[in-house]
Amino acid sequence: MSIKDIAELIYFVTGGPVVADLLLYGLKQLHISKKQVLATEETARLQNKRDSLKVTIEQCEYYKTHIVDPFSQLIAKNKTPASSVKNKVAFNAHLKIKVELIGDSKIDCKISNDMKPILEQEFKEHGRNMLEISNCCEVFSLYFTSGIADHQIAFRPCAPGFCKTVDTLIPYIATQHQDDKLFVNTLRLYLTWKKQLANERIVDQIEKLKYDQSKITIDSSMKPLI
Repeated sequence: MSIKDIAELIYFVTGGPVVADLLLYGLKQLHISKKQVLATEETARLQNKRDSLKVTIEQCEYYKTHIVDPFSQLIAKNKTPASSVKNKVAFNAHLKIKVELIGDSKIDCKISNDMKPILEQEFKEHGRNMLEISNCCEVFSLYFTSGIADHQIAFRPCAPGFCKTVDTLIPYIATQHQDDKLFVNTLRLYLTWKKQLANERIVDQIEKLKYDQSKITIDSSMKPLI
């Protein structure tokens, strides 16, 4: 016997009130269950948000300790007066290399033949430090590309410095990426933040132009030429 048959039987035996009460009770329970589900989902959402924020803060601290400080030391070491270091490496080859962005996680690094010896010397001098910093960039980036941490929250304190770091390391990262498909997460986060920073600069330029335009006044004392 189906539930419908049982309900109809109860209805005919009791004259209907019991069925009505059962239906009202059932609807009430459904409403309570729905509220409980929504409350559980909201609690889970807030907990996920708190967990994501906690991980994001931890990664911002990791960024300073494992990327900013070592990179600053590397740059400072490289700024030692050339006269005091024999065969000093300039560590600015990245400024002369053309890098093209392809898609969301790929770059094409154009290296001229005359730059290759300079890069090889840079890698020889700084390769170990560059590898350590690049590996830290990859660990840092993984949290954001996987969605565990919120890259929008970390964008303001970390993006400018992170992109400058990768800009400098790009010859090394590009070489390793093309040869062994490494640093995929670093490139993905780098491209995301690089584009966002570029968009912000464009917006700032537009706002500046609007502001400059608003200051233009027409001298009412000037008479028309005709």
